[in-house]
Amino acid sequence: MSEPYAIFLKRPVHDLLKTLRGYRKRAIEKYIDYLSDNPFDEGDFPETDREGRIVYCKIVRDYAITYYPDHPVKEVKVLEIVQTP
Repeated sequence: MSEPYAIFLKRPVHDLLKTLRGYRKRAIEKYIDYLSDNPFDEGDFPETDREGRIVYCKIVRDYAITYYPDHPVKEVKVLEIVQTP
């Protein structure tokens, strides 16, 4: 089994997670932890960010998590978490 990837959160993601409570927070944290061991997971759908990079979006409860794996350095970077309508 390969070594887990490191997880990096942008500051707004970290700040949002500090405000969440209960099942929403646990579900989001569980998925982020899952990504460490499963960095090839492509979420629910891909998007292209402003830099032209393919990023992935996963809907967890009523939040959308946007992230991308950086395979050369074995990291997953969580760019954004937004509440869905």
